[in-house]
Amino acid sequence: MLYYVFIINGALVFKEVGVTEPQRYGALIFIPSLFILLGAAIFRLLAMRPTMLQLGVVMLLMGGGLAGMGMATTVPVIIACLIVQQTAAGMTVPTLIAWTQSKFGFEHRGRAMGIWTGAFFLGQSQSPRLVHAIDAQMGSIQGAFLTAGLVGLGAAAVALIMFIS
Repeated sequence: MLYYVFIINGALVFKEVGVTEPQRYGALIFIPSLFILLGAAIFRLLAMRPTMLQLGVVMLLMGGGLAGMGMATTVPVIIACLIVQQTAAGMTVPTLIAWTQSKFGFEHRGRAMGIWTGAFFLGQSQSPRLVHAIDAQMGSIQGAFLTAGLVGLGAAAVALIMFIS
C-alpha cells in the first residue's frame, strides 16, 4: 500500500505547499521520477543479498521519503524527499517479486505470483481509502504521508533487525 501513496496522492501533497497548477506539478516531478531507474540499479546491486536487507533498504527509502514529504514546508524539500521515495519505488516491485519467489518451490511459484499480483492490486485499490482516512484523522494529506512514512520506517527497522539477527 505504501508504494501507491505518492503515485495516487502526490498532487495533493504538493497542493498543501502551494503548487496548484497541473503544469507546474508535472514539471516538478519529471526529474525525481527518473530516480526510479536508480532504484532499479540499486536493486541489481542488492539482488544477491538476503531478502531482509533488500526489504529493509526499500522500506527505509520509501518510509523516509514519504515521512519527509509529510513534514516538508517548501517545494525543494518535497522534491528532495520525492527523489528518495522514487528511488525506493524503483526497487519495490523487483524486491517484492524476489521475496515472493524465494518463499516457494518452483512448482508453486506460478500460483504464488498470482496471489502476489492480487495482493499488489488490492493495495492499489485500498491505498487511497487508507490515505484519505488518515488524512481525515490527521487533518492534512501531509499528516497522512507522515503516518505512512513512519509505518515504512517501522517496517524497515523490523526487516533490518531480522537481517542482522
